[in-house]
Amino acid sequence: MLSSSTILGVLAGFVPLVFAAPVDIAARGGSISVVDACHQQYGNDWAAAYSGTGRDDWYCENVVSRRTGGLNFDSYCNRTYGCNSIAFNSGGLYDWHCT
Repeated sequence: MLSSSTILGVLAGFVPLVFAAPVDIAARGGSISVVDACHQQYGNDWAAAYSGTGRDDWYCENVVSRRTGGLNFDSYCNRTYGCNSIAFNSGGLYDWHCT
């Protein structure tokens, strides 16, 4: 029969694996290409545009029809860097990143 100290020792060996995963996910993040995000969400005939100077003023526009669509930064991060990646902005129009 295994002693309680043996069982605790085995369980303790798994603890770093459980807590290491979120750090690895964050390390995979990176900057957001707004052009790539539009292409990913709508297709290659769409371009990135903005209607002001604020960080949330980005949108996508079809270069042929001039139709517009919203831009989902979280979706871009999720597809580009993995399912646990989310978008964040550190201040300005061009400061979008994924973690």
